[in-house]
Amino acid sequence: MREGFDAALARAVGDTAVLAELTVPFVRVGGLAVLHKKADVADELARAESAIGALGGRLREVKRVAAAHLDDGRALVVLDKVGATPSKFPRPPGMPAKRPLS
Repeated sequence: MREGFDAALARAVGDTAVLAELTVPFVRVGGLAVLHKKADVADELARAESAIGALGGRLREVKRVAAAHLDDGRALVVLDKVGATPSKFPRPPGMPAKRPLS
């Protein structure tokens, strides 16, 4: 299934570098990975920048999202897949969270 999808979506279940490793390898070059995040994502994106690049991705935009009755700074982090992901990614289950790429 690697590089077989036009898009991959992930909800706010982990650090940006971890979510990137769990989504970007499955997106074809030219596709998108969309990561739903809460709170300020600037620091996480700075830490995840090299990981995203190593996976063949590039930050397209951070789109702020307003949700009724929720004021926690929700955002969609949109990544473009600009290059092939090396075959060593994604790593075995549990490894991205235990040893993030960033």
